[in-house]
Amino acid sequence: MRFAPVRRWKSAAVPLKGLMAFVLLGFLLAACGTGGDPVLVQQSPTSASSSTTTTTTTIETIAVVETTLPSLDVGGFAPVSTVPVDTRPIVIYDTDMGPDVDDVLALAILHNYAGQGLIEIGAITVSRNSVPGARYADVVNTFYGRPDIPIGIHKSSYVKFDDSTLFTAKADSWSHELDTAGLEDGFKVQRRVIADALEAERDVIVVQTGFSGNLADLLKSEADDISDLNGIDLVAEAVSVLSIMAGSIERNMVEFNVERDIGSARYLFWKWPTKLVLSPFELGDQLHYPYSSITSDYNWVDRHPVREAYEYKNLTWHRQVPPYYDMKSWDLTSVMWAVEQDSPRFKISEAGLVTVGEDGRTAFRPGEGNGQRQDYVLDRSNEYSEQERQAIIDEMVDLVSFQPQPDLERDPAPDPADQDSE
Repeated sequence: MRFAPVRRWKSAAVPLKGLMAFVLLGFLLAACGTGGDPVLVQQSPTSASSSTTTTTTTIETIAVVETTLPSLDVGGFAPVSTVPVDTRPIVIYDTDMGPDVDDVLALAILHNYAGQGLIEIGAITVSRNSVPGARYADVVNTFYGRPDIPIGIHKSSYVKFDDSTLFTAKADSWSHELDTAGLEDGFKVQRRVIADALEAERDVIVVQTGFSGNLADLLKSEADDISDLNGIDLVAEAVSVLSIMAGSIERNMVEFNVERDIGSARYLFWKWPTKLVLSPFELGDQLHYPYSSITSDYNWVDRHPVREAYEYKNLTWHRQVPPYYDMKSWDLTSVMWAVEQDSPRFKISEAGLVTVGEDGRTAFRPGEGNGQRQDYVLDRSNEYSEQERQAIIDEMVDLVSFQPQPDLERDPAPDPADQDSE
């Protein structure tokens, strides 16, 4: 079963009054009652006070207050998931983190889904050899209360960017504790998460929104002390689907994520052994995350890593300048589909085969296959009505700009009816 995104609590108009009322509600709930389900009460997440002697920001912990009140629908809180902790899908997010801000927006969505208890974020792997990229991923994880998510990088990558010109340069101004000296190769981090999931009989979903080096190396990997299986067999045993933002089906172009490492992309699309769902360039190109959300929906905290990444520079390689713009939502679509696979929000093609040519151009041949998997394509945005496109954008805004929730890393409360019957 898939779940609709939680709608955020919109308190920006009267933030102080709303916050005081919410804290008072928390004290009342904690002091009351008899019998019922746990109620989650939020402690407002705020940044530490600034001073002239430091440039780092820390984030307060979100509190979970258990009460014995009957269940109460507090606006903005995600419902306790009905999916037991040990059966929730484990998501590996492979991202280039840095060249564009949609990777940060997509990672924020994953944290929302994790907060709802729909998934567990198993690892973040950066598909370029970028310590700043890994550090900014850790900043985001720390901000949302999950600082221990494993992170790896593609150490052998020849894809080069100057991180001093990217938002990842701001990682130094945030308090976080990533051991950069101990960063592993991304494919090894992926192997470990997948092997552990296989042993625990849990499903793995892989989302890739960058270059293909990490996943190509994963498929090429041999048996080792992590697993007796080689990479292809390990993926085939434990990973149900790869949701990937790459390529273009409708336009005669070499898309950025493919163009920067054509060899790895070709190998990935040739050898990947399970279901593959492609979110092509033209879908995200027509779905724009509104800059108006950045200016209005993140003011509940002094500093926010999504807002700061979005506003770091004018990003002049985009045409909508100066200085800021409605961000094209390429990476967000892959993350949303991966978790909300049963949602009718996205239209999906019939089964076929996606290939990458020697020149880096992607093609989709409906009805064909390679004997080991079926590929699908999320239909391009101009197949959607204006109302359908706006519904997707509204969902993106809600998912990205949510206020962090207490993580539902416990099994759901038992159904009272089941208890009565025992």
